[in-house]
Amino acid sequence: MKNPRAVLVGSILASFIVGASLGSAFMALVNTPSAASDSQLDAKYPLATDASQLKFFKAAVASCHAAKADGVVMQMSDSTTVILKADATGVFTEYKVDANANYSVGATYSDSGPTICDPAFSNQQAINAIKFNNKLGLANEFLLDDNGDGNYAWHAHYGSQEVSNQDFTVVGGKFSQVNDLQGSDSYFTKSITYGLNADQTLAIAKLVAN
Repeated sequence: MKNPRAVLVGSILASFIVGASLGSAFMALVNTPSAASDSQLDAKYPLATDASQLKFFKAAVASCHAAKADGVVMQMSDSTTVILKADATGVFTEYKVDANANYSVGATYSDSGPTICDPAFSNQQAINAIKFNNKLGLANEFLLDDNGDGNYAWHAHYGSQEVSNQDFTVVGGKFSQVNDLQGSDSYFTKSITYGLNADQTLAIAKLVAN
């Protein structure tokens, strides 16, 4: 995997270089249903215009679906563990596990999903825009860079002028690493697994019960 800090520098530079054209390129793709139909490879992934992007968006949707259905365990670069588990309505709660296996409750994603679901959210927005002839509008714009070897840099606006920069690695049709490159709020994963084991499920159940 490429150095995430190098990707961050590239992401920041890219945001300045493509800032003026990012919105127009994205909107040209999804605002007109006929244009999207002509350029897309698969109606389930309308933002994908080449094989590399199709691989990415398929992995994005599969990863978010697996995370919602089974939970996801992220081993972080600081030797801690972050577990994301969704409730029956699809709202994720974050559970943090320290080096001594102590569990604590972290963020609840009531207004937006976790980073692992960001590209899938954009994909669903594009589907909705085409389905409803863009009457719903769009809340985000994106730029996707293929860095090779299954590594992708994702730059996006989510209803603001700030550019969100993430690094995703695709292995076996799902995200195996997700790095959120946001300055002091950055985090880096060493590995991602989908589904919780019995001990993790029990520990979270006890935490929620208390």
